[in-house]
Amino acid sequence: MRGDAVSLDPGSQARALIVSQRRRQPTMARSLRYEFEDLVSALDRVELVAPGPASRRWHRIHQASAVLERVSPGASALLSPSALGSPRHELVLVDIQTTWDLLPLEPLAAFLRRGRIRACIVDEVFSHRLHERAGELRLLSQFDLLFSTLEWVVDTLAEATGRPAEFLPPSVDALGLCPFPSGPPRKIDVLAVGRQPPETHQALLEEAERRGWLYLYDREGGDSRAPDHQAHRRRVSDLLRRSRYFLCYPGKIDRPDETGGKEEFGFRYFEGMGAGTLLLGQRPATPSAERLAGWPDAVVPLPFGGREISRWLDALEQNPARQEEVRRRNVLEALGHHDHVHRWGRILAAAGLGESAPMAARRAELGRRMELVRATRGPEEVTPVPASG
Repeated sequence: MRGDAVSLDPGSQARALIVSQRRRQPTMARSLRYEFEDLVSALDRVELVAPGPASRRWHRIHQASAVLERVSPGASALLSPSALGSPRHELVLVDIQTTWDLLPLEPLAAFLRRGRIRACIVDEVFSHRLHERAGELRLLSQFDLLFSTLEWVVDTLAEATGRPAEFLPPSVDALGLCPFPSGPPRKIDVLAVGRQPPETHQALLEEAERRGWLYLYDREGGDSRAPDHQAHRRRVSDLLRRSRYFLCYPGKIDRPDETGGKEEFGFRYFEGMGAGTLLLGQRPATPSAERLAGWPDAVVPLPFGGREISRWLDALEQNPARQEEVRRRNVLEALGHHDHVHRWGRILAAAGLGESAPMAARRAELGRRMELVRATRGPEEVTPVPASG
């Protein structure tokens, strides 16, 4: 094994290569992406490569590229020569959070020439900032397929790169999060992780005091290090499965300078959904909002910065049956539509590739778990998505 790589299945039979940021960016905010890569590696014939931390040389190149972009857009793409490689995979997938992650990977051709189809997932790239990323857009234009977890950016991204782009919503390990059949007692009344507006935080503190509730909050930044992403994911799952309400707001809602005022579904919606919590916050205003969270009480309204929470909580607290109905619907939606296998299946379909036998087995297990969730009451109007989606 090379000193700058980690390979989970380095055998010559691997049909897909995944280029991961896990060694360069071992942070909490990215741990769910690494969980996705782990699960995909267990379900398919995958070689996973994780280049080591960027050297000082690459930090200097990163700084120089920022200056060059301001002076001569596109120049940063010329900082490194191209490299040759021998194609031996059907698919190469580069998994990044921001387009800046591509710069230390230069020359990209060293990875991309190893696959017949080249795809990239990017989590954070906003439409109104694309004009500042000319060099990175040139790097993205080397891919055959682009996927983004941000819905509003897809059309702009495709236009800017000349490559097909597709919305790929966040996903979770729905089986691991599922609280059925024997989840732990929900001893945490309200859980909040990350961004919390001061006004809402204070209102929740007051509600917890008045009701005798446990309000657990974690205000560590997503950039905090998490060298063991699997341990961090277990901790998140343990907390969520023990929580009744979970605070959820659109991604970077307090940073309109970054988002351009566009609202997007963050990972937390799907985590809370999969664990059977009741989501407390705002449903993002996106084209697919109805499809992703359109059922009653999918997100219990609490505007960002709002303090008016009592009436919503009172209505739910006085109706335990309504709470359980929402919990079950949330879990069923996650199992039926938002497991990591659904997203990997979408990527494979876009690349013209079929699914593996372990993927079919996981889809079947998701279906069985859905039946188990339904077994304690009447069936919900949710069915597993077909193998293509």
